[in-house]
Amino acid sequence: AAGLAGVLDTKGPFTVFAPNNAAFQKLLSAKGNEKLLETLLDDKNRGLLQGILTYHVVPGKVMAKDVVKLANAGTANGQRVDIKFDEKAGTVSIDGANVIATDIECSNGVIHVIDSVILPEQASIVGVAAGAKTFGTLIAAAKAAGLAGVLDTKGPFTVFAPTDEAFAALPAGTVENLLKAENKDQLVAILKHHVVEGRV
Repeated sequence: AAGLAGVLDTKGPFTVFAPNNAAFQKLLSAKGNEKLLETLLDDKNRGLLQGILTYHVVPGKVMAKDVVKLANAGTANGQRVDIKFDEKAGTVSIDGANVIATDIECSNGVIHVIDSVILPEQASIVGVAAGAKTFGTLIAAAKAAGLAGVLDTKGPFTVFAPTDEAFAALPAGTVENLLKAENKDQLVAILKHHVVEGRV
């Protein structure tokens, strides 16, 4: 439905953390997700479905013995999945989903089976920063500078984000002064100095 089957039939190689049927059932039966399948299969939401599915795909062939050495891995979605290896228990999780079968070899890669569907972050940089509750001054400054809308676009961007504490450590009156309309150009220059194009 996402138009990705042909991609996964190409040379690759790919590593797929593949949720089994029970994993999808668990997601779809969760409270509030009653219409999720209908939403995801709607043509107008194809991008959302592709984003979720490509979050389960890592470029390259990464066998289980190599997965356990990693703390994270970049996915075809562009975001990273977190990998946790509990050496004592001998278990591996990908973004909290347990790996329940490994090293299913394919002509163009490998499949590791997981027991939950993992979901990429849907919020933008501004949304994530707002949810963290420690970047209020940064968000206010970005809005005053007219940059909040830019950081809500596709990007990707890497932001070296000063916390509220970092802003508070500036000399008294600095932030207030920068937020004045006549100092907008200076504020824009300072904030842009914290942004790098691309996902780093």
